[in-house]
Amino acid sequence: MMVRILIFILSAAFFAFVSTLILRIDGRVVAEAFGARYDIHTGAALLFATIATALAIIAILIIRAMTRAPDAVRSMADEGNRARGFNALIRGFEALAVGDGQAALQQAAIAERKLRDTGLTRLLRAQASLLSGDDKAAQETFSAMLAAPESEFLGLRGLYLQAERAGEREAAYAYAERAFALHPDAQWAFDSVFAGGLERGAWGQMRETLETARKHKAIDSEKARRGQAALLAADAAAAASSGDERLALRDAEKALKLAPGLTPVAILAARLQGDSRKSRALTILGASFAKTPHADIVDAMNALLAGEPPGKRAKSLERLAAEAPQSHEAAIANAMARLALKDYRGAGAIFAPVLRVRASARLCTMMAEATIIAGGPGHEAIARDWLKKAAAAPRETDFSRGGVQLSRGMWGRIVREFMDAERLAPLSLEAGEDRGLTEEELKQLSFAAGPSSAQGGIDPNRSEEAELAHSERGEAAEAKLVGDRIIAARAVAAAGEVS
Repeated sequence: MMVRILIFILSAAFFAFVSTLILRIDGRVVAEAFGARYDIHTGAALLFATIATALAIIAILIIRAMTRAPDAVRSMADEGNRARGFNALIRGFEALAVGDGQAALQQAAIAERKLRDTGLTRLLRAQASLLSGDDKAAQETFSAMLAAPESEFLGLRGLYLQAERAGEREAAYAYAERAFALHPDAQWAFDSVFAGGLERGAWGQMRETLETARKHKAIDSEKARRGQAALLAADAAAAASSGDERLALRDAEKALKLAPGLTPVAILAARLQGDSRKSRALTILGASFAKTPHADIVDAMNALLAGEPPGKRAKSLERLAAEAPQSHEAAIANAMARLALKDYRGAGAIFAPVLRVRASARLCTMMAEATIIAGGPGHEAIARDWLKKAAAAPRETDFSRGGVQLSRGMWGRIVREFMDAERLAPLSLEAGEDRGLTEEELKQLSFAAGPSSAQGGIDPNRSEEAELAHSERGEAAEAKLVGDRIIAARAVAAAGEVS
């Protein structure tokens, strides 16, 4: 209060000082107007002009204030409505949080009146309708939100969730696709579009979707790279299945550049090289095995080497094992090398440590094959027991044909698993049942008899011509022992029954 009084006193003093200065100005101002002559003191004329100007300014301000008064009143009313509307929105969402659908609907009605039907009020009404069990009203509200650009994305999200709950997969996918076009950085929209594309087998379209999502940070670059590789692998397998080997090889090599350890595409690329580029095929398999050891790589290499002398085949398998020496798959490769040399006991000794840890269907089948061809007392019963264990063991996905035989659904799962976790299949739900064999079981299932490398096997120092001659003198089945699953059927037949 004192400050205001002081300001008033100072202002009055200033005005008096200025007026005194003006009035002290000497001179006269002579003017004529409307037939009259005026002779005024110069200072008085200036003071009059100043006062007149001030009054004019005040008058203008008063007139402007009066003309703007209705707008100001409306603005104040609108501000009050907005405040009450936002309070209603807050109370409405609070009601949603506690599960009171009717209260939320009441607050939504207030918010709609006060806020003139904004996107938030529609969202509140839609959510309140859902909570109250009125799905039709919620759908109508979400659909109405699509007409306004500012609420379109929220409306699509609501319609998508409704379609998902109703099991309407195609409708949900369409809403997600539209939402992804609006906001490529929306994680839920990308996930839905990508999952739907994998389900339909749209590998090429999903590569474009993945690249868009990567650019907008909906997925990190490393995952996107793995996803692109897996999608190219699926495309390559589809092309190979349709007979277009040129396109299949092109896509397979692109995939290998992105992910050398992707087992099915490495096997497919190796198979498509043809006999003229066998060394290139072996290099591809070796690089893939070094990155991701897999037993199907061993099988694929063994199949490529089927026409080679046993000694050369064994050396190639041992080199493959050296790419990942600590893996179980390396033990399989080394065992196959011993089997190529007909050193059955040596193969059994290599298999034993692996079987103590994990008696997989593949290993048990290979032991049955080796038992039959090694021969000896009781070999048929032992082979039959191995096959029983193989039948009870968890199954592994077979990539021996480069994934060409896999279904669209299986490829979709491979793409998702490799992209998300850099593995080819989900972690087995039966992992707890995938136990190794005990020492007693290994003893019972060991080779009863049969030649070793010293008794009837192939001498590694023998010439290739001698090896071929020796192989031709043996049984034809023995020449195709390892990696050929037909031998398993022969073993069953020799055992006399299928268990």
